[in-house]
Amino acid sequence: MVAGGFKNDLLAFNDQTPHDRRYDRLVEYTTVIKLLLESGSPTSFDGEFYKVDKLALKPSLPPELRPGIFISGSSPAGVAAASSVGATAIKYPEPPDECKPASPSNTMPSGVRVGIIAREQDDAAWATAHDRFPSDR
Repeated sequence: MVAGGFKNDLLAFNDQTPHDRRYDRLVEYTTVIKLLLESGSPTSFDGEFYKVDKLALKPSLPPELRPGIFISGSSPAGVAAASSVGATAIKYPEPPDECKPASPSNTMPSGVRVGIIAREQDDAAWATAHDRFPSDR
């Protein structure tokens, strides 16, 4: 689940919703999706951003096929959104020397977003990687 996108994508959609409010909207959307996935009967939801009445997923999804839910976001609002819906928070990785160890009290599942660049030749893959991800932002 993503709360928005790149600035130009948001502009193209004329989405002027502030950053943290996009996560509030995402929590509601994710809640509706979870209700649909977890309920075999029509469900209703009345929130600030979404309202559904007797909405059902047909056919219903067997429990063993229910997907995990992942929320993209490294910001505090993204982490809070993931926590509020029981999702895994996916963050951008930081350099190893800047990573903080997880707190023993923090049991929230989390992960990092990575990309794989593959080419026929190693040097072509590395050249693409260095072009896309320069060492100094």
